[in-house]
Amino acid sequence: MTGYLSALATADRPEFREGLGTALTAAGRPFEAATCLESALAEYTASAERGEVHYLHHLAGYWLARDPAVAVGWARRDVDVRRAGRTLSVLAECLFRSGRVVEARRTLREALTLGAGDPQLRARAARIGV
Repeated sequence: MTGYLSALATADRPEFREGLGTALTAAGRPFEAATCLESALAEYTASAERGEVHYLHHLAGYWLARDPAVAVGWARRDVDVRRAGRTLSVLAECLFRSGRVVEARRTLREALTLGAGDPQLRARAARIGV
């Protein structure tokens, strides 16, 4: 947690707050974690509402852990902006966890053809069955 606190002291960014919230959750400190996570989500969402795209993948990841169906929508928006192996890989994971296995496999096959920019791409392919 000290790494996140140090990073936040230098640059207060929502992805650092989300990381701290995740670490606090793992440390059994849910109330402190909720403050960090809610703050990160609010900033991610406000950025997307302003038409900015740089936090779309964070929104997909945030919701993937909580509501994969919501994550699919954010991942699709990210793919619409940046159609690449990494973004398609995240979309495939969201689809898979939403129970949309056929669509996830099709999306992951496309991700594989565009390259392995996502270090988790091969692991996803193995887990999803591509």
